[in-house]
Amino acid sequence: MPQDDRKMWKQWAVTTAYESQEGLCLKCGANLEQTTFHQHHKDGDHSNNALINLQLLCPKCHHATYGEANSYTEHKAQEARILDKINVLIEQALDPNTKISGASMEKLVDAMSLSLKVSRNVTDIDYGREYTPSSIKVQRRMSEQSMLMDKYMEGYMDAVKHTMKKFTVAEE
Repeated sequence: MPQDDRKMWKQWAVTTAYESQEGLCLKCGANLEQTTFHQHHKDGDHSNNALINLQLLCPKCHHATYGEANSYTEHKAQEARILDKINVLIEQALDPNTKISGASMEKLVDAMSLSLKVSRNVTDIDYGREYTPSSIKVQRRMSEQSMLMDKYMEGYMDAVKHTMKKFTVAEE
């Protein structure tokens, strides 16, 4: 679908969905905090931005909703082919009988990298990717800080009690 026809959800809706899904892809259960994620219209109507129509999916699961022959699958196959070619180049570069210069190797790797980038742009693989909402990150960080402070204070109080016991025993 062309990007212009797609309506994206408001950030509060994405944050609400993220929290209700506990930061997991609804299809495969992947942790969305460790990857980017896509907004998916459950009913396929890209103009229906009702919160009940929103799912957050990892890119692989989102692209799987397009069917078997999709840009994500094709791109992954191209990545695999290019990685195989890079491995062959590395083996050739390490072989003393092969005469591949470092500059030639670098140009080939750059060309393959550019090919992957162009493929990603042409197929819109990265369109619609989201990251963990900042409000969730801040909330999680504050919770971690609070737990650390509690543990610190607990250790501090134990040290004070231990020190007080020493002084009390020494005075007797």
